[in-house]
Amino acid sequence: MKNQEKYFETTADVVVDRRYQTKREIARGAMGVVFEAQHQLTRGVVALKTLNASALVWPGGPERMLREARALSLCRHPHVVAAVDAGVCATYGPFLALEMLDGRTLESIEIARNRLELAQVVAIAVQLGAALDAVHKGGVLHRDIKPGNVLVVRDPTSGEDTLKLIDFGIASVPDVEDVVNRKLTGSGEVLGTPEYMAPEVLADATPWTRAADIYSLAILLYECLAGDVPFPGTLNAVMMAQVSQTRAKPLPEIRGDVSPEVDTVLRGALDADPAKRPATAGALVKAFAAASGLPASARLALTDARVPAPQRVFARVPYAAPARIVREDGKVIDGRTEDISEGGILVLTETRLGDDERVQVKLPLPSSGRVATVTAIARWGKGHRGRHALGLSFAALDDAQREDIRSFAHYMTVGRD
Repeated sequence: MKNQEKYFETTADVVVDRRYQTKREIARGAMGVVFEAQHQLTRGVVALKTLNASALVWPGGPERMLREARALSLCRHPHVVAAVDAGVCATYGPFLALEMLDGRTLESIEIARNRLELAQVVAIAVQLGAALDAVHKGGVLHRDIKPGNVLVVRDPTSGEDTLKLIDFGIASVPDVEDVVNRKLTGSGEVLGTPEYMAPEVLADATPWTRAADIYSLAILLYECLAGDVPFPGTLNAVMMAQVSQTRAKPLPEIRGDVSPEVDTVLRGALDADPAKRPATAGALVKAFAAASGLPASARLALTDARVPAPQRVFARVPYAAPARIVREDGKVIDGRTEDISEGGILVLTETRLGDDERVQVKLPLPSSGRVATVTAIARWGKGHRGRHALGLSFAALDDAQREDIRSFAHYMTVGRD
């Protein structure tokens, strides 16, 4: 790609490639930034993924973005996020337009609940297994399967929860040069999440394979049931556990409703020898469902069992955006929102607040994208593996802020008038 250094990082309220008007920032990662954007001609809303400033000048950055677009074109499936457009903007560099999905990450649901019901985990396995089979049939390896890359959304037709596998930023694609080293990024960091990575990959013994993706899926399922991954911790801690052949704690010792047969199936998928794992994600799911004794057609029902509707004063709807929390002592906590209402927000952070602690929260408003600072009070908090879900109630909103949130909630629950 020519002259990456001429590109600028995308911000809110700019036009990318003379087509997409960015509205508000949704998420920010090590390399990418995602915005809610609208096509200026069709008025269709998309999630527009672009590169941040450091990734734009890193030689592998632009190529990685275009490789992600290629990966998504090869594995279209109802449980895989869909790419609707891609290109290179003369001002802001490469971009990827994705279907706009409003939902919560599986990570946030795990934080709030710790362990999920067995029937829910069977439904998760069925949907993610189907998605991963489609990915592999397209010749693609995802290489970063984890709860944070699984989105729980409402199916517009059935009204039921459904899963979407997202973030193919480090996926490998057939017939496309893998310009990014499998294990290291341009800054020398581990590419992927060690706790979900197969032992042969961490040991640099073999390239990433389908068997490594299946291992990651098995780790995710184990975590949903156990409330933790088998080998938690840093890269070194995970590698030491794997090298010493430490065995994951048996699931029946953690919870009584999980049979030894279910535990055996997952242990087989976590075998240190890739050849001994199930050949496909579908094979793993079939064995997992059979061992559970539950129908593979079980409803997902992850967002149904939240706060009962009569206890809610305002409609709470999914809303993803960066949020900055400022405590009274001036300390800053960065996180991301998962939902919003006129009454408050759910924020994921790495720090828990005190009960009834009063803070200032800076976040983009959902309808206008305007960044606002509001006073909020911490009402509850739940933790899981070093991450926290915080329920914050708004102490006060001005009329414009309230109307902005109200109109967004109306659109999300009823539709645009």
